[in-house]
Amino acid sequence: MGDKLTVEPENGENLLTAAELKVLEAVRQEEFSKVTIHKRQGKILNIETEEDIPASDLDDKTGDLIVRNVADYESVTFSRHQGKTVKARRTRPMPLTEQDNRTIESSRSGVDKTKV
Repeated sequence: MGDKLTVEPENGENLLTAAELKVLEAVRQEEFSKVTIHKRQGKILNIETEEDIPASDLDDKTGDLIVRNVADYESVTFSRHQGKTVKARRTRPMPLTEQDNRTIESSRSGVDKTKV
């Protein structure tokens, strides 16, 4: 997902989780027009990103619509006007684990800086 964020706390204690860093990375990605966070009991369960599908990934010349696959799981939504596709959007979930919701180990504890 593009540039990686690095956490190096000054006091040796990190307050961020890997899930929080993944949220920040998703928000910073220019291609995503929408980022939705699903939480339960304070834990981030899922990050869902939404983006426009470029015209180069669509083929609507024959009346059959073909979309290039970019992920194992994704939802694709089409908007049509007067029989032509005018907009296509892709939504992809990123499920997170219990491990992702734990505070990241700091580099001062002998562990290398965590990069997400």
